Amino acid sequence: MNKVTEQEFQLMKSFLEQYLRNKAVIEGYEKNEQSKSLELMDTYLNVSRCIGLVDRAIETIQDEEIKKIIVRRFMKGYRRRDVVLYFSGLGFTDRTVDRKIKHGVIQIVEAVKTWGQLHRFMSEVHEGEPVL
Repeated sequence: MNKVTEQEFQLMKSFLEQYLRNKAVIEGYEKNEQSKSLELMDTYLNVSRCIGLVDRAIETIQDEEIKKIIVRRFMKGYRRRDVVLYFSGLGFTDRTVDRKIKHGVIQIVEAVKTWGQLHRFMSEVHEGEPVL
């Protein structure tokens, strides 16, 4: 497996941090018939594809602790502080939570890479900016 670069890691983490916002925009787009312009259709399809890849990649994470931390932090939108507080009740230190988040993001990138979709994912996501 190719090593995950810092750029790939940061891009995926940035996308994950915007995950809930993008998912809400996509759901709003699907419900609002008037917003279905051709200009927005490409963006909608790209963001939907990226969200689908991320959802699928998260399902491939074998370590249940990592998966739970990733889901709580990004898919449910809890702040890092709240995730650390929650998992400290399960005996995790803040450094352990941070390490598991890092490993989870790396595993997501590796899964998308394995499927041959990372280049496309990276071209569809604007680095460091909200997708929509």
